[in-house]
Amino acid sequence: MRNRLDDIIWNEYDDESITGALQYGPKSYTHLKNQSILLVCWKIGGIERALLHLMLALNHRFALSMKITCCEIETDGTSIADELQEREPELCILPASRIKEAGMQDIVCHTLLCNRDSSTGVFRADIIFEKSMRLIAESCKPKKWITCTDFRVFADDAFMDILHSEKEVNVCGRSGTWMTETSMSGALENLTVSMAKQMDMNWQIIRTGAVLGNGISGCTRLQQMFAGNGDRTDESCKDQAYDVIPYIFLSDFLQGFLWVLCCGNENEVYHLADKTMNYSGLEIAGMVSRLTGEKLDYGTGDAKGCRMAMNADKLGILGYRPQWKIEQAVYFLQQYKKERQTPVFSHIYDGKIRKIQKVVLQGLLEVDRICKKHGITYALGGGTLLGAVRHHGFIPWDEDADLIMERDAYERFLEVAKDELPPEYFLQTPQTDPANHFYTKIRINQTILSTKFTSRIEGLNQGIFIDIFCHDKTSNRKLVQKLHIYATIVARSLVFNKWGNTSIVGKDGKHALLRRLFTQIKKILPMSVLERMQFGVICFFKNRKNVRFLYDGMGQNVRNGVFPKSWIEHTVLMQFEGYDFPVPEQYDLYLRFLYGDYEKMIPVSARMDDSYAKWVDLGAYYTIEDKTDKR
Repeated sequence: MRNRLDDIIWNEYDDESITGALQYGPKSYTHLKNQSILLVCWKIGGIERALLHLMLALNHRFALSMKITCCEIETDGTSIADELQEREPELCILPASRIKEAGMQDIVCHTLLCNRDSSTGVFRADIIFEKSMRLIAESCKPKKWITCTDFRVFADDAFMDILHSEKEVNVCGRSGTWMTETSMSGALENLTVSMAKQMDMNWQIIRTGAVLGNGISGCTRLQQMFAGNGDRTDESCKDQAYDVIPYIFLSDFLQGFLWVLCCGNENEVYHLADKTMNYSGLEIAGMVSRLTGEKLDYGTGDAKGCRMAMNADKLGILGYRPQWKIEQAVYFLQQYKKERQTPVFSHIYDGKIRKIQKVVLQGLLEVDRICKKHGITYALGGGTLLGAVRHHGFIPWDEDADLIMERDAYERFLEVAKDELPPEYFLQTPQTDPANHFYTKIRINQTILSTKFTSRIEGLNQGIFIDIFCHDKTSNRKLVQKLHIYATIVARSLVFNKWGNTSIVGKDGKHALLRRLFTQIKKILPMSVLERMQFGVICFFKNRKNVRFLYDGMGQNVRNGVFPKSWIEHTVLMQFEGYDFPVPEQYDLYLRFLYGDYEKMIPVSARMDDSYAKWVDLGAYYTIEDKTDKR
């Protein structure tokens, strides 16, 4: 049996939707073990396919042995059911006429009206009542029934500018932009509750925004743009220029579905939405034009429009955290629609990411020159090493470079770099920049890459940078290693929190007394004393002989623990952006220590996250040429 998530996805788009949902969703799924789940839909579309793949991913990743069945109401020969069945033999896909073959089910998930275009014929009472709900409930006798509807249950012009509540079922009237859809969705919700009471079932209702995803026809013009039907916008889309609609990306929809399925209370209504994703047709049209160059025609419509927002507080309490912003979703979907491969997100960092990397590459070549001249051993580290191994250059969304050295080489480099670095570079340490209390960086003068944190620090050189990390010696004994790491974390926390004028007392309430004590120490002692303490702790084993282990005392991986000195003691050359740079000889072991399965890409949403950058200015490098670009 296949046991890897990669084996059950169709492409990188599906990978993003599923892995993103699993990464940010609940951590335990044990109560789903050996459960039988039936998905009921009008026809297998983008949302249903994603839900089925999500269930398969849960089966494979957590060995849940769930029995997964799908029932299609409409079987007109245009469904992808046969293709899906061929790819996924573990699935059982049945037409409604054979629903009794599904047998007893633990959970039924009903997506019949969710994000469905009203022109499909699904919005008919006979479909909802006679062919779907009653028959399935009586045949399968589920313990829980989940009904998925969408924002149109609220689409009543009388409810303009209202943040709709999660408490009510079918709160709206029968008029408005989506009159038929509103009426039928409300009836479906009411039927779910009444039928559950009659048959002694638990129920949950999930209302979503307009789900954005590859192959989801949906009911809005923006959804139709990525429906896989060319660039045509379906005439049945009723949203107009001034209608404000809540949107959600498919990966966040799947994440929220998992939170409801695994952690949600029974007999409750949940909203799957993001309060930052409410946009009017005019705003959408402008965004699409800016990001993709395409045109969406919304017409004129009523200037008042229908303004909807959905309150999703209950899901937030469970742990749901949407990851995608609408600009990211539109750009990603458009890139994938055109290229059918991993998009290169050249729009991040104000569209300057590649130029930033070229500036950093020039700095790397300068460091390499200095180290070769003075016989200093160094290697690519962190994300730069990962980029060299996986991409033969920068990770496409990475804006800096990481270098690693052992203590003797590091101190030698600091000594010679002051005189060797050209004037356009600045060696930034607490000694050379009084406003700095970070680890060592090489900054490129006359540029700016300011973060949310550094933008608050007056007088700090905030140029584009290269990080230089020193890996220090630690004890050969495990208990002493743990004590050394803990002391390092405390010493660094004192310095960092005094610098940022923040409290050490955490929100989780753990070690409250110790944290309050350290906060008082931080207030009393001057920064110079705290920095000497930090240096003393990190370099405590500096002169110890026969040390076999190192740790990342200065960097972001101090909590990873210790690693054998032999992993980085010797280096080999590896291609990076067309140049040969040294990397640790045992780079595979070192990368697995840092990242685990480093060959697997992080979710696409994380690749596009440049939110921590407040200000990017290339200065004189704005017109940088490709003279260093050998790829």
